[in-house]
Amino acid sequence: MKRTDDDIKLAELLKKDGYQADENEWFTPRVLNRLPEKPRSSKWLKVAIYAVVIGGVIGCWLWYLHSRDTSVITVRDLLTLAGMICGTTAVACIAIIDFVKSE
Repeated sequence: MKRTDDDIKLAELLKKDGYQADENEWFTPRVLNRLPEKPRSSKWLKVAIYAVVIGGVIGCWLWYLHSRDTSVITVRDLLTLAGMICGTTAVACIAIIDFVKSE
């Protein structure tokens, strides 16, 4: 079977982009090309999502404290405050556990 120009280009591309054998004699190019791809890190995505969520929590606190009437405290104020405290605690705990667990 005769090799065409496309076959030669493809072989060069695969050779160039494939894993290269290091100095270890056991890791030949054939073994390295059978290894699975390295997992991609999505840590930056987690950091971005947590930053948005924490920014939202801080924004809710600022909005609540700015728009509240300080002369009267109602049951609704207490329930809102309790819910915000629980939500803030949950977000903080989940973020801390996730970052500690991933390292």
